[in-house]
Amino acid sequence: VDYSSYLIDLNNKTVTEIGTLGGRDTVLNDVNDMGQVVRDSHTAAGFFHAFITGPDGVGMKDLGTPGNYYSTAQSINNVGQVAGKVIGVGAFITGPDGVGMRYLSSDRESFAYGINAAGQVVGNSNNTEHGYITGPNGVGIRDLGALPGDDISYARAINDGGQVVGGSRPVGGDDRVFITGPNGIGLRDLGFSPGAAWASGINNAGQVIGYFNTEEGTQHAFITGPEGVGITDLGVLSGTEFSYARGINEAGQVVGGSYA
Repeated sequence: VDYSSYLIDLNNKTVTEIGTLGGRDTVLNDVNDMGQVVRDSHTAAGFFHAFITGPDGVGMKDLGTPGNYYSTAQSINNVGQVAGKVIGVGAFITGPDGVGMRYLSSDRESFAYGINAAGQVVGNSNNTEHGYITGPNGVGIRDLGALPGDDISYARAINDGGQVVGGSRPVGGDDRVFITGPNGIGLRDLGFSPGAAWASGINNAGQVIGYFNTEEGTQHAFITGPEGVGITDLGVLSGTEFSYARGINEAGQVVGGSYA
């Protein structure tokens, strides 16, 4: 299957095909307010490389993966700083407009998942098996620890206040969702019970989204109130049993999917 990817502008009613880095497929992951798009694309040699486009999805630039490593870009902020992962090398951040890839640590198995307006990056380290947060522009890296009684954690998203959401679990146990205070200080369990839950996003009001295991053995999308307080089951579309939430904006609008 070949994947073609597009940026759709509903205001201008235009559709822009993103293209490829010379190979077959392109997959998209995130877009900023300028319409710069990131994730990864096949090169002519058949490797997936992280890329960034110009404004409105026009023009693709390979982020400069060293050698023939696989790389992917996970998140982009409004100045075009990109966070992602080079397999076998580690988590990275770039400067504005994707210029200058820099690795966040010496951990070759670290991942970067989220970036905020200040360039704070969150992800997880296989060395510590914990989530982390950096300072502005990816400088300095701090272990987030885990929820009480847990061994493993990971960070998935960060808002402009530095509030982080992610997961925490004991070895062999269920995932729990956490939210932190500003700048990643203090992990708080959102309190799903029973069963596991996973976070996928947070907005600047601290509303958290993700999905959780229901008592009936299905999965439902959820949203919280501000500061991660109060959980609302978003349910499923008619004729389906499973749903998930992937993105949230500042108005609390959620995008996701529902399937049988």
